[in-house]
Amino acid sequence: MAESAVSLMLGKLGSFIVEEAESLRGVEAKAQWIKDELERINSFLRVADEISETNPQLKVWVKQVRDIAYDIEDALDRFMLGPPNGFYGLLPKFSCSSSRNTIHCHQLASSIKAIESRVKEVSDGQKVFDSMILKNTSGQSPAATTNSWQHHQADALWFEEAELVGIEKNRKQLIQWLVEDNNLQFDVISVVGMGGLGKTTLAKNVYDQVKMHFRIHAWVTVSQPFNLKMLLQEIAHMIEMPFHIYQGCIALYKIIKDLLREMSYIIVLDNVCKIEHWDAIRYLFPHDNNGCRVMITTRDDDVAKGASKGSKGKVLTLEPLSSKDSAALFCRKTFQEDICPDNLKDIAEHILERCKGLPLAIVAISGLLANKTRRDEWVTVKDNLGGELEGNYMSKILLLSYYDLPYYLKASFLYLSAFPEGYVIKCKRLVRLWVAEGFVEQEEGKILEEVAMSYLNQLVSRGLIQVVRTDICDGRVRECRIHDLVRELIILMSEEQNFMTVVGERNMLWPEKARRLSVLKSMDETEIKAILPLRSLLVFEPKGFWSGKTQSYFLIPEDVRLLRVLDVVSELGVDIFTGRVGRQTFNQYNLRYLSVKSSSSEIPNSIGRLRKLETLDLKGENFIKLPTQILKLEHLRHLLFVSSSGKGFLAVPGVGCLQHLQTLYTIDLSLVKEEIVEELGKLKQLGKLGVKGLREEQGPVFWSSIENLDQLRNLSVQSLNDHDLIDLRCLSSPLKFLERLHLRGYLQIAPQCLSSLHNLIKLSLCWTRLTQDHFYSLQSLPKLISLTLSNEAFMGETLCFKAASLKKLRFLSLRELSDLRQVIIGEGALSSLEELTFDCCKCVQRVPSGIQQLTNLKSLTLVEPSQDLINSIDRSKGGEDYNKVQNIPIIRFKFSKWGIWTNLPREA
Repeated sequence: MAESAVSLMLGKLGSFIVEEAESLRGVEAKAQWIKDELERINSFLRVADEISETNPQLKVWVKQVRDIAYDIEDALDRFMLGPPNGFYGLLPKFSCSSSRNTIHCHQLASSIKAIESRVKEVSDGQKVFDSMILKNTSGQSPAATTNSWQHHQADALWFEEAELVGIEKNRKQLIQWLVEDNNLQFDVISVVGMGGLGKTTLAKNVYDQVKMHFRIHAWVTVSQPFNLKMLLQEIAHMIEMPFHIYQGCIALYKIIKDLLREMSYIIVLDNVCKIEHWDAIRYLFPHDNNGCRVMITTRDDDVAKGASKGSKGKVLTLEPLSSKDSAALFCRKTFQEDICPDNLKDIAEHILERCKGLPLAIVAISGLLANKTRRDEWVTVKDNLGGELEGNYMSKILLLSYYDLPYYLKASFLYLSAFPEGYVIKCKRLVRLWVAEGFVEQEEGKILEEVAMSYLNQLVSRGLIQVVRTDICDGRVRECRIHDLVRELIILMSEEQNFMTVVGERNMLWPEKARRLSVLKSMDETEIKAILPLRSLLVFEPKGFWSGKTQSYFLIPEDVRLLRVLDVVSELGVDIFTGRVGRQTFNQYNLRYLSVKSSSSEIPNSIGRLRKLETLDLKGENFIKLPTQILKLEHLRHLLFVSSSGKGFLAVPGVGCLQHLQTLYTIDLSLVKEEIVEELGKLKQLGKLGVKGLREEQGPVFWSSIENLDQLRNLSVQSLNDHDLIDLRCLSSPLKFLERLHLRGYLQIAPQCLSSLHNLIKLSLCWTRLTQDHFYSLQSLPKLISLTLSNEAFMGETLCFKAASLKKLRFLSLRELSDLRQVIIGEGALSSLEELTFDCCKCVQRVPSGIQQLTNLKSLTLVEPSQDLINSIDRSKGGEDYNKVQNIPIIRFKFSKWGIWTNLPREA
């Protein structure tokens, strides 16, 4: 990790020498010498990091190098911010001419001189360890090896079934207990085993298979530390039950219990750590004789036995994989096939013995070895695992996987320690955080976010990150998480290396220093004052901004000036932009990333102070008016506003000067002049644009201004009113690179340019009022994967898909089409369709004509269907369409506002 810290700092120091040090007498030479020495030291640091775990003296030396890198970064950033009472960017070029600035420059020179002396000490100390380090660096660096398996990109990244090796017997047992025993009594089934055995993987696979047998189903990960209210809110959310975020535990408890009563349900509680946690939730579940089930996963035998005590001891204890299954999983994850090359078999067997049948260990070591092709590289891994690993073998394997990471991945990986246990991480958010932290290196022909996504994919392919959700259209990772064993390890490493400090999960003393802080509990301002210099602050506890006793002061003290990241997941109604809270926020002149919730309708002018800001991500309910000072944020890359009421930013004149802007979502054009609409065409880097309130007379200017945005991939356009015209005929040339399009407003016709979007993979139309003739023109889109028609998007009684049309479409959703009576699927049309949804199409009386030819159809969902449609597929009612749908694996209905689902009434 010292290698990562030094490498990141060297880039900043190099820029400083070029841009600033030349004007500072006596500093340039010293800074250059420091840079040269650290570059030399850095070449040894990777191996030094590894072997320092077994050498206390070397460990101290590595820590000294890391601390020097941090101190240099702090000194440079303080200088670039200017004197304490000023801020970066007020002057075109920082000057040492004034007396106050002269003092500031002198302070920098003193810092550099002190650092120079420390670098000389560690440089001399490094020579003591040269022979040891050189011995371990002989041969090719593992991080530099080339993978003849082509790095297992694409399919290998999401090889989910490989992690289900050897579970068939356990899967059948769980399914029998849950649905096949015809037992109508309430049951609790426990899955127990040590960490890394695949409890969650098994339970999730079974849950996905059986959930449609129950009217209510929910999967909930029990957070650590245990929080009953958050758990109840998550259950309410999963069963689509409306609730207010501020409802207390007692109210939520009663509401959920009343809903579950007299319903068949399955609730999964993943990762129940203590029996008292089960005792706190057990009385939520009614014991009515409706075949209801609760399934829990746990590492603790006492929890498993206690929870299933009243269910005749239905406890499934997982055992390690057999030698045969271990080898199968290992080969699939390492080689993408079931055979290990002959020259590696003996080493593979030796390594698998060390994994002791733990799927997590096998996946991690496979991810490490997939990057190596030579036998000597495998021998090195085997030797590094040692002889008898005993109880710490899982940690040993994970540490080995960590040390094998290139330096640019180490920082990104350790950053994951900031997120709570079981937390589902949105990948776009993670990528933007990595960029703001400075972890991502520029690569030719790529934007930083694309490089960061490649980092994420590499961590996934190495088995260090688990994929939670991929994009249904392009397969990219959208959500991820880390295994709790992995998280435990990187939390310890992060705290030891002063990389990330996590507060709220264990009894710990406040550190004297913390560069990055993740807060999972309430805290007082007095606590945080003791942990300077703070670079990043992430708050996940709803009361994390303020102490539990008062909301009168802000968490960040005024003397914190080097903060790069402020990311707060808070439901408090306190306005982030006003009073002392606002002053402290906008004093963070080094801020790159700001994500908060605001109740304000205006961003204050002081936003213009944050000249280095790259991401502004706001949540709220009101329109937010952008001040003209937002135009000073010349480094701004992402400007986002997520509103629970569908509001957006009010556009500001001159927005076209934000030349680095990649995301602008969502901006309101309802009250602006045409000159501002024209400004959008100047945002040449824009990849995602969301627009609300487009007036009909603005259409020609809007479409002509954006038609030359070659980077635009995602576009959402909503007219001022649903009946206002969106006239695409004003688009003289198609947006040829566009991949995703959402239109809400009256189209009148489907112009030729829409059918010319040959790269479009996702299309959503709302209130467009297309007729069948217009709809035919959309059926020539060659790459379309997902199509949604909602709220009078289509006006005819018959929706016809012509023969052989939309052959790549996998997802079709028809919602609230009040005139629609029937759907006809021509021969060979929709041949790839996997999911079909009718949502509140109450005049539809039969399933689509031709549905029986959709051999890839996996699910048919009917929300608030007509009784005639239900009767048509119910054999007991003489259903004429019963035979047409028997080959569809999942058919489900939803009837009530509570989101209660039921399965197709099939023949017994």
